[in-house]
Amino acid sequence: MLLFVLRRLVRFVPVLLTVALVLFVLSQLLPGNSAEDVLREADLDPRQSIDDDKVWASYEAEAKRILLDKASFYLSISPAARDERIRSLLRPGQRDWYEHWLQKGVSFERIAKMDQLMSDLLSSCSGSDCVEISADRYFEEIDVLQRRLDVVKGTSVLRTAMSEELQSWSSSELRLWSLRPVLRWHGVDNRFHHWASHLIRGQQRSQRDGSLVWPKVYRSLGWTLTLMIPAFVLSTFLAIFLAVVLVWKRSSTAAWIGEMTLQFLYTIPMFWAGTMAVVFLTSDQYGSFWHWFPLAGFFEESISSGFWSIWQLNFHRMVLPYCLLILLSVSYLTTQLKASIIEELGNNYVLTARSYGLSDLQVIWQEALPNALFPFIAITARRLIALFGGSLIVEVIFGLPGMGKLLFDSTVGRDWNVVFCICMLMALVSLVSYLLADLAYRWIDPKLSWT
Repeated sequence: MLLFVLRRLVRFVPVLLTVALVLFVLSQLLPGNSAEDVLREADLDPRQSIDDDKVWASYEAEAKRILLDKASFYLSISPAARDERIRSLLRPGQRDWYEHWLQKGVSFERIAKMDQLMSDLLSSCSGSDCVEISADRYFEEIDVLQRRLDVVKGTSVLRTAMSEELQSWSSSELRLWSLRPVLRWHGVDNRFHHWASHLIRGQQRSQRDGSLVWPKVYRSLGWTLTLMIPAFVLSTFLAIFLAVVLVWKRSSTAAWIGEMTLQFLYTIPMFWAGTMAVVFLTSDQYGSFWHWFPLAGFFEESISSGFWSIWQLNFHRMVLPYCLLILLSVSYLTTQLKASIIEELGNNYVLTARSYGLSDLQVIWQEALPNALFPFIAITARRLIALFGGSLIVEVIFGLPGMGKLLFDSTVGRDWNVVFCICMLMALVSLVSYLLADLAYRWIDPKLSWT
């Protein structure tokens, strides 16, 4: 058994790495970053040059903190003409300008020389001429800048040097050989390695308040488990009981009514049921008769985030969320288990059991149910993941400070580090649920091999 569990845990590693890589790629594709937010707070366009030294220093510090000067991954494929020194350029628009002229065959040294000449010219000029030159600092057409230089007064030495440099740029041509793809190795000093290592070591920080992400997720996880575990256990055992009763009394009117009720509950969306429950059952807006449960959104925070402390303080407030999760989950589980039991009743071993004089209930409970539990366990494992997602919806509706509420608030607030940590945790929960299902198979039938 131990060897079986260890093998399954080893298989978790590539799956979690794949999930982490996908989440990292998504984080890189998201528009904007915290460095650009520094510019937006100062009412500056990230695509234009920055003249304010204080804003530039803040931008550069934030850009280095989020590793914009590092490669994205261990490996990259790029044209041979691309110079790796371009990663050290953090000024908005500057890196794109360098890449534009590198693609046209201008060397990195010549571009850097022109960049320095432009800085010297801007520091020495004044008036409207300086404003016009600054607007065309990261030019993409040589003729545009040349016309600007022709009208600039003073600084003749700099203008002459820049004009000569522009003439050499005009004769530059990109050779086809420099467009060949080159595989580059960047080592462990890259954004993905730092991102994954911070995630594993619990050093990821919130982009909203700068606090550590994992303590925040851990606190909310206690609320989610307090909601999910009792609902999962009760819905599972209730589904087994109802399925056995419905099969046992399947010819009765009560069983038909029960099946219709379960099918009706299964068709109700979780968010709609939760919203209706909050509107009608937690306030006296539609009459005091309907005010059966405490007002949603008010939960007592405990010093500890443990299961028992949260459960003892807020049990009366969590009764309605429990009822919603159990009712909507048990409808699906009962229907699936009932179909499995009925299918097992058609096998020959059931006829043999009946020939020994066993009653219908004994045949169902002792013979058909154990074999029907095998597909039911697989369904339950998937339902555990679905119940985890359903609890997120319930948390948002009822204002319960669990992971669902945290995920919703972090998504709205663009706190992606928190969002991705929760996604990693949900992936881990999915893997663990399937591992528990495999262990449950072998607990029900010890004859199954551990290999």
